[in-house]
Amino acid sequence: MAVAVVQALGVVVFSVLFKVNPNNFGLFAFNILFISLSFTVIALILNRMMGTNGLILMVILLAVQALISNNIVPTSALGIFNKIAWLLPLTYAVNALNDAINAVYFGAGQLLSLIGLGIYPVILGVAMLLLEFKKKRNQLATD
Repeated sequence: MAVAVVQALGVVVFSVLFKVNPNNFGLFAFNILFISLSFTVIALILNRMMGTNGLILMVILLAVQALISNNIVPTSALGIFNKIAWLLPLTYAVNALNDAINAVYFGAGQLLSLIGLGIYPVILGVAMLLLEFKKKRNQLATD
């Protein structure tokens, strides 16, 4: 988790250096920290569930998300991928950052984006715990 905090601080510092001027700097920094922690937890869970394959999956998902989260390619050009963008966490992270940069206060849209992003680590964590429980139960049954 310390890595996520250092990463968030680095993003905030570079944002200042590149003259990103959010309307509410505290809200912007909070969003950066929340996004950093969320993606770090997702990566850790995928690593624990699948080992190196989980990290490879994370990199592949990051590349796909970067394309279809309405950052690089306009939404109108995405076709079918526009329909599945809501399934990926980067879409919620981008919406939260956009709201943090342009909003003066913490609004409902931003709250929904952060909740949407926060759901992914929770779902993956529950899946990981269930898989580990099932693995231990199967191991006990064979012993």
